[in-house]
Amino acid sequence: MGGVDLSTFTVPLDGLLTQPFYSIGIGDGGNEIGMGRIPHAVVAETIDRGDEIHCSTATDELVLAGVSNWGAWALVGAMAVQDHNFAGAATQALAVDRCETALERAVHAGAVDGVTKKNVESVDGFDRPIHSAVLVAVVALAGLS
Repeated sequence: MGGVDLSTFTVPLDGLLTQPFYSIGIGDGGNEIGMGRIPHAVVAETIDRGDEIHCSTATDELVLAGVSNWGAWALVGAMAVQDHNFAGAATQALAVDRCETALERAVHAGAVDGVTKKNVESVDGFDRPIHSAVLVAVVALAGLS
């Protein structure tokens, strides 16, 4: 998102999308897989550095969110609302303490916030309390609390 090539730190997953299965991308900044569903000109005009960071790989569906994590949580919550058999798994996946522990472990392992570039407990510039509050809201909206 910041225009830095991270390909040496990531696995090229684009090839998976050539397989015959349904795909969903979740994005917040134009550089995520799935953003190819949005025309390049739109990304270039509306997102900082959009012309250079736009991921051209499309998915069958695209969830746009202020923070990709939040979009993923919303998708899991929506799945739980649609399929009550999934509610138990969704409750575990969306457990606040589990997500906070994952953030703590990532920071302890050296991860940095994608926006601030600091090794602190924040995600895309939002500190842990805000990040957790969004998760609590998603859980409540999905009726999983």
